[in-house]
Amino acid sequence: MHLFAEHSNAGEDPWLRRGRIDGCRPWYRKARPIRAGAVMPVMELPAARTLRRMAETLNACPDPAGILSQLVEAICRNTGWTTAGVMCIEENDGVALVIARYNPNRIGPPLNDRWTLATSPTRMALIHNAPVLIPDAQTDDDFPGYRDEARERDYRSVAVLPLGCCDGHGRQMVLSVQSPRVMTPADYDLSFIEALAGLAAIALEKLYRLEEEQAITSRAQAARIRREEMLRNALAEDSLSLIAGEVATLFDCPVLIVDLDGSEIVPGRSPAPETLSDADWARAVAGPARRDILRLARHGGCGAPRFSEAVLDCGGRRLVVPAQRVAIEVDGHLTGALILFGAPGTPAPDAEEVETARMVLGVQMLRSHVRFRNATETSGELYAEIVAGGCRDLRALGGRMRRLGMNPDAPARLIAIDLTDENAEMATDLLNVLRRAMGRQPEPACAALVDSMILCHLEDPAGAGEPPLIRRLIDETQWFLGRRPVAVSGRICTALTDYAAAWAECRRIAALARQFGRDGLLSARDFGPYPMLLAAAGTGEVREFVEISVGAILRHDRSHGTQYLATLASFLDQGCRHQACADALGLHVTTLRYRLARLSDLFGIDLSVPEARFSLGLAIRLSGVGAASA
Repeated sequence: MHLFAEHSNAGEDPWLRRGRIDGCRPWYRKARPIRAGAVMPVMELPAARTLRRMAETLNACPDPAGILSQLVEAICRNTGWTTAGVMCIEENDGVALVIARYNPNRIGPPLNDRWTLATSPTRMALIHNAPVLIPDAQTDDDFPGYRDEARERDYRSVAVLPLGCCDGHGRQMVLSVQSPRVMTPADYDLSFIEALAGLAAIALEKLYRLEEEQAITSRAQAARIRREEMLRNALAEDSLSLIAGEVATLFDCPVLIVDLDGSEIVPGRSPAPETLSDADWARAVAGPARRDILRLARHGGCGAPRFSEAVLDCGGRRLVVPAQRVAIEVDGHLTGALILFGAPGTPAPDAEEVETARMVLGVQMLRSHVRFRNATETSGELYAEIVAGGCRDLRALGGRMRRLGMNPDAPARLIAIDLTDENAEMATDLLNVLRRAMGRQPEPACAALVDSMILCHLEDPAGAGEPPLIRRLIDETQWFLGRRPVAVSGRICTALTDYAAAWAECRRIAALARQFGRDGLLSARDFGPYPMLLAAAGTGEVREFVEISVGAILRHDRSHGTQYLATLASFLDQGCRHQACADALGLHVTTLRYRLARLSDLFGIDLSVPEARFSLGLAIRLSGVGAASA
């Protein structure tokens, strides 16, 4: 902070002289910074003792107002200045507000507590971080506000100093002192005033830090108490709706909670109340927006601490709203999500509140996860045992099936959904989706994971036609996977002993579908004689036929990295047309002819004989399908 001293011009009062400093504004003309190398007076011992007493007094003050009051009073009692005040700067309003004042002579007109920054030296003191001195405010034209009040209240010299800190609202503060007489430079006591101001700034910063720490501790304690209460409720209550209401109180924005394992969505307030009421939002969540919400819960944003745009279909109304997904996991498995909705420019929610909500919802959804996992393991083990065949205690199997809500004596149909190319977590999530779809239908139905497939057991008392639930399950699967699935409708089973053969047929047809590149809902009649031939693919005769026909080609391709079998299969599929086969393989016709010639030379294949072409085509199909269904 600059100190100001007089100029050495003989015969002229330097504080009344209208000099000019290069690079300084006009308001700075009456004061000169102290020259380099000038010797500063050593502070006298009484002043040092006063500073020590003031440091103790300021540190003992319990609030900022007390510190500022002690500061201005100490300045006036220990210097030649008679009145003092502290002002805070309101930059938005362009004013300086007096927040502390010492004025022992209160006789006179009301004091001015509001100063316009444009005509006040406070802003200049802050910009230059140095005192601004007005030797005689009654004759100064640079600051008309001070001139008018100085004449009205009869004071002359004024000094304005930056306090070097902010108030509790983050507003910068300045110190202003006045004297009823024109003071000489020796009377200014700037070093002493600056020392007092520094002590006050230190005391204020200490008090603000203490208040901030106390506020943080108080918030942490309140959050801990609230978290403990919510956890107790989550452990005591098996109701996601109740816990969702408590979680919603943690945030100012609308929230939505999704329990993937429990197939439950709990909506809160509408994220767009100006276009969608809370009641309409609840209906949209239960209906047309459900799929978009489930997709957002599974894949939206990966829990990044920011809002991103989400698009929801609310029944003919397209809702675009910023949303943030908070994943809820149990043992590394995604069990649900907390979705926070905001407005454009909404700041990220408090991380501590988000973690509290994640913990409470994780405890609540643990129940759904355990129930779902137990049901999955129970149904999977039961149906794996049923379709394996050879069980001697059919009555025990029937009893276990009845506990799942299925009648073992009723005619039923098996639906196999092929998930060979999907991971285990995807299969588990799809199983949950299909179970939810089955639960909304009046017909008894059950689903289980068996052999990398989802087995759907549908009771079919009529025994004819396609149950409506089948089409619903295919639609749900296609939506979840984002593609048409391979689904096989098996034969009608009238007894437990029929399930093994029906499931084996479903697996063979699924293998044929992969081999022929088919998808959708399929059955045995979609593949002609192949299912019947494939039923014998496990016998030694069929394996021997495949080995004799194409076994040598298979071994040669594996050992040499060639593509002779794929070339032969494509040539037969294209009806032995060279140009069509070359286009399908992306080869030149000459290259294709060379490969076919090498096939003839290496393996003695004669493609001009119709019987040879049929045998090779059948062997190729049986080799691929047999390996897939083994």
